[in-house]
This record gives sequence, structure tokens and C-alpha cells, in this order.
Amino acid sequence: MIKYKNIIIGLVIILVAVVADQVTKNITVASIPQNSRAVHTIIEGFIYISHVRNLGAAWGILQGNTFILVGMTSVVLVACFVFMFFTRKMLLTVPVAMIVGGGLGNLTDRIFRTDGVVDFIDVYIFGYDFPIFNVADSILVCGTIMLIVYILFIYKEDDPGWKFKWKT
Repeated sequence: MIKYKNIIIGLVIILVAVVADQVTKNITVASIPQNSRAVHTIIEGFIYISHVRNLGAAWGILQGNTFILVGMTSVVLVACFVFMFFTRKMLLTVPVAMIVGGGLGNLTDRIFRTDGVVDFIDVYIFGYDFPIFNVADSILVCGTIMLIVYILFIYKEDDPGWKFKWKT
């Protein structure tokens, strides 16, 4: 049985994630020249606001392969979206919706911004210049961590948390 409350909450999470991501990217594009580093300081020596573009995925892998990235991302998002419709547990709906929302935010950039995904959160951790990322990346990573925690510590094999049966 489909739990409509879970679906509505999942759709709201996706909408909020995509809107937050696109609004922050549009503010960055409008106010900071492209390829600018550490334009605004949030926490000295730790977090800055920059403006770079990424034509690849995380850490720049698959650089310039937009067609492959759009295809792979679309397949994963459709699978997650379908899974979200059949999950009975809110503890699964929330992280999967966050993964879909974050992925959809970056997919929007890959399709509509020919110069790449807008990245602007610039973090230095113990002197290491961490790759610049965006709100969609943050939401996607948080959703993935939540899903891993669910699988490792909450999931019970006799209750998978989702219901899907082929009708014959």
C-alpha cells in the first residue's frame, strides 16, 4: 500500500532542495564573477564563498562528459523516485527524497547551464582545499549519509520498509 503522507513529504523535500539550490546558485551567478575564489569570507581560514563551474561530477570526474552524466543521473533519479513511491517508512522517504532533490538540482544545471554546474561553497579543512561544492551536493551527501545509517543500524531484513509486488 502506498503511504500518501510519505509521498507528499518526499515531494516537499525535493521541491525545497531544488529551490534552495537554484536560488543560491542564481544569487552566486548574479553577484560573483565566474572563476573567482574566496570572494566572501564566512569563517576565516575555513569557509568562503567562491564561484566556479564544474563540467564533471564530484571532484571533477568525467569532466566534459555531460551527456553521460545526464544519462546516469537521470536513471538513478528515476529509480530513487520510484523507490520513494513504494517505501512505507518515513526514515527511508526522507533520505531518498534528499538524494533526488540534490541530484535534480545539479541535473538542472547540467541541462540548462552549458558552462557547467555552479559551485560556490569553498571549504578548507586543516589546510586542505576541499573541492568547491553547492547546496545540492550538501543535500545529496546528507541524504546518502542518512540512508547509510538507516541501512547499517535500523534496517531489519524481515521488514524491508517498502512494498512492491508485480501484478500478474
